[in-house]
Amino acid sequence: MIRAVTVVLTLLAPGVAPFVAGEQAPAAGGQCAVDAIFGTFATGGYLSATGFAFDSSHGAPVRKVELTLDGAIPGEVTLRGLRPDVLAHFARSDYLWAGWNGEVSLEDVPPGEHSVDIVAIDHEGRRIPCGRRTFTVVAAPEVPSRLA
Repeated sequence: MIRAVTVVLTLLAPGVAPFVAGEQAPAAGGQCAVDAIFGTFATGGYLSATGFAFDSSHGAPVRKVELTLDGAIPGEVTLRGLRPDVLAHFARSDYLWAGWNGEVSLEDVPPGEHSVDIVAIDHEGRRIPCGRRTFTVVAAPEVPSRLA
């Protein structure tokens, strides 16, 4: 029997607290947070992440967000996700498009513990860390090429 394992983790970057009413945006640089990491954490599966990032000087979107598996395998990230919650929390209309989502393939990734690093890059080229997350990839059984 073949089973897929799907895991959803809701995490914030180290040092980033959940939204609290009355909280203000960072004074300089910007902020990046991971809302969730999920996917099929098995060899041949994928890891997806969602979050928000903004540049305190230029708003959103940031110039780019980088998602890297094990420090070497780049993922693909899409910017400009609509985030009315970020706009409302920080009371800045230029944060509306702060959302991002990314994905990296786990094809040929061996079973065991792995990590994903996520960093936003602002318009001046400064790096805004979103954090590192670790997760475990399980071995996926081989799928027969022909069914009898």
